[in-house]
Amino acid sequence: MIGETKIARAAVQTVSYLHLFHYAPTSTEVWQLLWRTPAELSEVEAELYDPATDRFSVAGAFVSLVGNESLPAIRLARYRIAELKLERARRAARWIGFLPWVEGIAACNSLGYQNTKKESDIDFFIVVKPDALWLTRFIVVGIAKLMGVRPTATHAADTLCFSFWTTTRQLNLSKLALPSEDPYLTFWVAQITPLFGRGDIWSRFWLANNWVKELLPNASGYTTLPHALYRAAGVTRPVSRLVQWLNEKVGVWQRHHLPESIRTAVPDDSHGVVIEDNILKFHTHDRRAQYRDEWHSERQALGVD
Repeated sequence: MIGETKIARAAVQTVSYLHLFHYAPTSTEVWQLLWRTPAELSEVEAELYDPATDRFSVAGAFVSLVGNESLPAIRLARYRIAELKLERARRAARWIGFLPWVEGIAACNSLGYQNTKKESDIDFFIVVKPDALWLTRFIVVGIAKLMGVRPTATHAADTLCFSFWTTTRQLNLSKLALPSEDPYLTFWVAQITPLFGRGDIWSRFWLANNWVKELLPNASGYTTLPHALYRAAGVTRPVSRLVQWLNEKVGVWQRHHLPESIRTAVPDDSHGVVIEDNILKFHTHDRRAQYRDEWHSERQALGVD
């Protein structure tokens, strides 16, 4: 609208993006995720709580755009579901973390910011030591299958999904971004919930992805203990030659036994499926371009594009 400040327009952009996922943020979250606009929390809250504005609706701690007043209730319901799933994720991260090659484990996607549905699975982002990626995946996925907690075509709720792996050689995820604007990946990096880590792995991850700060300049990364469920662990030795040899062998085997939908995925600029020595990403239904385009249309409709 004419006369709106830059901060107000950025707040509308940020809230409208989160609304794509039926998520009503708090004022602090709007500030931390404010799109392309450095600001103080007090400045953002002054815009959100301005009684003269006709953009925002505030219900308790939650902010929504006018016309979306049902979203705070949805957020609360999904938060309660997410807390139960996070506890399940914590237990899984505990046994996965016993593998000495695992450097960090985080809940990601909708669970990363506690906005998940009852029928959703539990998505993990796992960082491992170089030269141990395939071996670690082989062990983790194998144990999960034996335990009967892997997603199937007919059942996903509360199952464990291990579709995104990287090594400490490839902490910077910018190469996975869409060739044009990629808000999903940007917000994704800022909204994961670390559950396990060795040493300063998450500080290193945030530093490696400092490109996010260009788009979310108020985002603060992860603290030493980023979540009440977080478990810190000591640094372990580098990967041995035996582990490197095993990693190479099981890597060859896994490449030939991946699901057909992954093996036959056509490489393109979406980077939904990536199979490399330092990154494994198996998102065959990558909807980042869809979210980007929907957000662009919404911003145009709101007059803040």
